[in-house]
Amino acid sequence: MKSFHFPLEVVLEVRRAQETEARQQLALALEKQREATARSHEAVRGLNLLLTAIASGCSDRFSVADRDRSWALREAQQKLCDQLRNAVRECVQLSEEKRAVLVRMRRNRKLIEHLKEARYAVWQKDVEHAEQHQFDEFAMTRRHQSGRQEYAL
Repeated sequence: MKSFHFPLEVVLEVRRAQETEARQQLALALEKQREATARSHEAVRGLNLLLTAIASGCSDRFSVADRDRSWALREAQQKLCDQLRNAVRECVQLSEEKRAVLVRMRRNRKLIEHLKEARYAVWQKDVEHAEQHQFDEFAMTRRHQSGRQEYAL
């Protein structure tokens, strides 16, 4: 009997390639997210060190100008921290979108693979039936031939 041929094998290969591409895209997005998070933490730490240095550099006298400068630095720090948090949120959102794409690609691949497995099982049963039929025919032919030989004697 012929060997098993799955007509959607090309589609399965395309789905596997799409899943691999989605996996790579997710890895890149997660790396960007990790980098953005690290930059955010480093920037916040640096700003806190700067504010601490400025605060320790002030003398006992705290003038209105010092207060205004302190407020301005605090607002700038808050604005920068908010921008960094938003950048991290965008990276997290992108990562989640890439993860959803990967899950969808994996589901598509598994669907085709399950179809292939089902078709293979049907093909295997057909092969077994054909083999059984050949064995039955062989046995019937031998039985028929042995019966003729008995009558000939």
